[in-house]
Amino acid sequence: METTTHHHRILVVDDEDKVLGALKRRLSQLCPDAEVSIAHGGDEAIELSSHRDFDLVISDLRMPKPDGERLLNFLRRYHPETMRVILSGQATSEMLLAALPVSHQYLEKPCPTER
Repeated sequence: METTTHHHRILVVDDEDKVLGALKRRLSQLCPDAEVSIAHGGDEAIELSSHRDFDLVISDLRMPKPDGERLLNFLRRYHPETMRVILSGQATSEMLLAALPVSHQYLEKPCPTER
Protein backbone atom coordinates (compact mmCIF):
# COMPACT_ATOMS: atom_id res chain seq x y z
CA MET A 1 0.00 0.00 0.00
CA GLU A 2 1.39 3.38 -1.00
CA THR A 3 1.36 6.18 1.52
CA THR A 4 1.70 9.85 0.73
CA THR A 5 3.71 12.17 2.90
CA HIS A 6 2.02 15.41 3.84
CA HIS A 7 4.39 18.33 3.69
CA HIS A 8 3.31 21.09 6.02
CA ARG A 9 2.20 24.25 4.28
CA ILE A 10 3.12 27.49 6.01
CA LEU A 11 2.02 30.96 4.95
CA VAL A 12 3.88 34.02 6.23
CA VAL A 13 2.05 37.35 5.89
CA ASP A 14 3.66 40.76 6.30
CA ASP A 15 3.85 44.03 4.42
CA GLU A 16 7.65 44.25 4.76
CA ASP A 17 9.75 42.39 2.18
CA LYS A 18 12.76 42.06 4.50
CA VAL A 19 10.64 40.39 7.19
CA LEU A 20 9.06 38.02 4.67
CA GLY A 21 12.43 37.00 3.24
CA ALA A 22 14.02 36.45 6.64
CA LEU A 23 11.10 34.40 7.95
CA LYS A 24 10.90 32.28 4.80
CA ARG A 25 14.63 31.50 4.96
CA ARG A 26 14.55 30.66 8.68
CA LEU A 27 11.40 28.53 8.47
CA SER A 28 12.86 26.66 5.49
CA GLN A 29 15.95 25.91 7.60
CA LEU A 30 13.96 24.83 10.64
CA CYS A 31 11.41 22.79 8.65
CA PRO A 32 13.14 21.62 5.45
CA ASP A 33 10.16 19.47 4.44
CA ALA A 34 7.70 22.34 4.78
CA GLU A 35 6.38 24.35 1.88
CA VAL A 36 6.76 28.01 2.92
CA SER A 37 4.76 30.63 1.00
CA ILE A 38 4.66 34.37 1.49
CA ALA A 39 1.95 36.99 1.10
CA HIS A 40 2.53 40.75 0.95
CA GLY A 41 -0.49 41.64 3.06
CA GLY A 42 -3.93 40.41 4.00
CA ASP A 43 -5.54 40.59 0.55
CA GLU A 44 -2.84 38.39 -0.98
CA ALA A 45 -3.11 35.95 1.93
CA ILE A 46 -6.87 35.63 1.46
CA GLU A 47 -6.37 35.04 -2.27
CA LEU A 48 -3.75 32.34 -1.64
CA SER A 49 -5.88 30.62 1.00
CA SER A 50 -8.79 30.42 -1.43
CA HIS A 51 -6.67 28.20 -3.72
CA ARG A 52 -4.90 26.02 -1.15
CA ASP A 53 -5.05 24.98 2.47
CA PHE A 54 -2.32 26.00 4.90
CA ASP A 55 -1.46 24.19 8.12
CA LEU A 56 -0.03 27.34 9.69
CA VAL A 57 -0.41 31.06 9.00
CA ILE A 58 1.97 33.50 10.68
CA SER A 59 0.77 37.07 10.29
CA ASP A 60 1.81 40.54 11.30
CA LEU A 61 -0.96 42.60 12.91
CA ARG A 62 -0.22 46.05 11.53
CA MET A 63 -0.83 45.79 7.80
CA PRO A 64 -3.09 47.59 5.36
CA LYS A 65 -6.08 45.96 3.68
CA PRO A 66 -7.02 44.00 5.84
CA ASP A 67 -5.01 44.11 9.03
CA GLY A 68 -3.81 40.94 10.72
CA GLU A 69 -6.77 40.67 13.08
CA ARG A 70 -9.25 40.71 10.19
CA LEU A 71 -7.15 38.22 8.23
CA LEU A 72 -6.97 35.79 11.16
CA ASN A 73 -10.70 36.21 11.76
CA PHE A 74 -11.32 35.31 8.09
CA LEU A 75 -9.09 32.24 8.43
CA ARG A 76 -10.80 31.16 11.63
CA ARG A 77 -14.17 31.36 9.92
CA TYR A 78 -13.33 29.76 6.55
CA HIS A 79 -10.30 27.62 7.46
CA PRO A 80 -10.81 26.67 11.13
CA GLU A 81 -8.26 23.84 10.93
CA THR A 82 -5.44 26.30 10.15
CA MET A 83 -3.20 27.26 13.07
CA ARG A 84 -3.04 31.05 13.34
CA VAL A 85 -0.05 32.88 14.86
CA ILE A 86 0.43 36.62 15.35
CA LEU A 87 3.96 37.92 14.92
CA SER A 88 4.11 41.62 15.75
CA GLY A 89 6.50 44.12 17.20
CA GLN A 90 4.36 47.23 17.33
CA ALA A 91 0.94 46.04 18.42
CA THR A 92 -1.03 48.16 20.85
CA SER A 93 -2.83 46.59 23.78
CA GLU A 94 -6.15 47.17 22.01
CA MET A 95 -4.92 45.44 18.85
CA LEU A 96 -3.70 42.44 20.83
CA LEU A 97 -6.95 42.14 22.77
CA ALA A 98 -8.89 42.10 19.52
CA ALA A 99 -6.57 39.61 17.81
CA LEU A 100 -5.89 37.09 20.58
CA PRO A 101 -9.33 35.42 20.34
CA VAL A 102 -8.75 34.62 16.63
CA SER A 103 -5.18 33.35 17.07
CA HIS A 104 -3.55 30.36 18.68
CA GLN A 105 -0.30 32.09 19.63
CA TYR A 106 1.28 35.54 19.87
CA LEU A 107 4.98 36.04 19.21
CA GLU A 108 6.75 39.38 19.58
CA LYS A 109 9.25 40.66 16.99
CA PRO A 110 12.10 40.03 16.99
CA CYS A 111 11.28 36.42 17.70
CA PRO A 112 14.02 33.97 18.75
CA THR A 113 14.24 30.99 16.43
CA GLU A 114 16.03 28.41 18.54
CA ARG A 115 14.58 24.95 18.44
